[in-house]
Amino acid sequence: MGGPLIANNVVVGIANAHPGAAADCEELPGLYTRVSNVVDYTTDILNGGFSGNASEVLLFPATR
Repeated sequence: MGGPLIANNVVVGIANAHPGAAADCEELPGLYTRVSNVVDYTTDILNGGFSGNASEVLLFPATR
């Protein structure tokens, strides 16, 4: 459950939710990723720059 957040035909975010049924998700917080915060990281991976070490986790606080 989840998917892209699109504005003016551009992906600007990604929404993600618990993989259970929608009724099971009511008490869980939404999880969103602002795509602009991870463009360089994503581009690096797509260009083969990922070393395979996933020990670093990138966290960006939500803003409204």
